[in-house]
Amino acid sequence: MATKLKNQDIAAALGVHPSLISRYVRQGMPTTSMDAVLDWKKANIRPRIKPADTGEQSGLFDYDDARARREHFAAQREEVKFRQEAGELMEVVKVNNLLFEIGTLVRLGLEAFPGTLAPQLAGKDENHIFATLAKEVENVLWAISHTAEKMGEASKRARGEADELA
Repeated sequence: MATKLKNQDIAAALGVHPSLISRYVRQGMPTTSMDAVLDWKKANIRPRIKPADTGEQSGLFDYDDARARREHFAAQREEVKFRQEAGELMEVVKVNNLLFEIGTLVRLGLEAFPGTLAPQLAGKDENHIFATLAKEVENVLWAISHTAEKMGEASKRARGEADELA
């Protein structure tokens, strides 16, 4: 006749509370040998705690790690949202569009110089040439500045609309 193991001993070996052993026995867990108990547990009970780190990948899901990662990324999303609302961050697409528009203005302004300035500068003295060139460069810079201001105002309005919707 096989000797029955004590619930306390089984609980200690499995690392669970002794009250669970009675439930496991009702579910069919043998109590004749520790090897049989461990085999039954492995086949019938889903692991709920992280096993001791042995340096090997066990393949078990670690709830605490997953929860910590979720909370970490949720905090990062909130920080990004806060910084966008404060005007410290912009979406990459918006920045790229702004840079493209500014680059286009610079290119068009520079390309227009020869055609618009040559007739104005032909036969003029050095001071007049310098003043005309400075004025045209200033016009291009103003157009760039004005475009950047419009984009900034649009961004502020978008943030204000988002605040109103919240």
